[in-house]
Amino acid sequence: MKTFYLKIPLLLVVIIVASCNFASYTPDCKGAGGGSVKLEVYALRNGINMHNYTTHRDTVFVKYNATTNPGISTSNYNVYFVGKPGDDLIQVTGLQCGDYYVWRTAWDSVTNIVHYGGKWVGFGETTGDKDVEVPMN
Repeated sequence: MKTFYLKIPLLLVVIIVASCNFASYTPDCKGAGGGSVKLEVYALRNGINMHNYTTHRDTVFVKYNATTNPGISTSNYNVYFVGKPGDDLIQVTGLQCGDYYVWRTAWDSVTNIVHYGGKWVGFGETTGDKDVEVPMN
């Protein structure tokens, strides 16, 4: 019976460590441009993808080597990408492995309001495509 009670704390430690989201993947992953990873960034509002419009082309701003929101000033970001009218995604190209903060704007044609949202994105791969869903305010 004593060994059962000793295993409970060990099990809790294993669960906590396994659920942690570690920011850096390897020392070589710096989160910068010049790589071969492509993100496809979707804007979600109330569970629905928001589309780019001809009159308002949505934008994704990317901060390199970041795990937290650098703020809403566009000068705090390293690069931005503009969506194509009619698409429900914006492609962010040329990333290396590492950590990024992605901030996206999206026009709501029903309310005539620009929504925005952001999230941390991190990965260790050096090639490939990744889908990123950004919840909008």
